[in-house]
Amino acid sequence: MGKKSRLKKERKITMKFAGSPMLTEDGGIHSIVEGEKPSPEKLKEMEKAYQENIRKSPMWNMMVKEYGKVEAEKLLLQCKVKID
Repeated sequence: MGKKSRLKKERKITMKFAGSPMLTEDGGIHSIVEGEKPSPEKLKEMEKAYQENIRKSPMWNMMVKEYGKVEAEKLLLQCKVKID
C-alpha cells in the first residue's frame, strides 16, 4: 500500500464521527470523533479540509453574498478545528 493510500485510510479512521454534530449557543459545532487524539500536523490537515468543505458548501455562497469575498475569506480562517 502506497503512502498516499495509507494516509487516506488514516484520515478516514481519524475523522470517523461517532455521533451527530451539535451546535452550541456560541455558534460552535461540536462532534464526537472516534480514534486517538490527532497530532498538530493532522489537526492542521483536518482544519484545511473543514475550511475547504465550507468553501464548497451553499454556506460559502451566502457568506460571500453577505460580506464580500475578502471578508468571507477572513471569516473562513476563523473556522478552526479544536480538540478539547
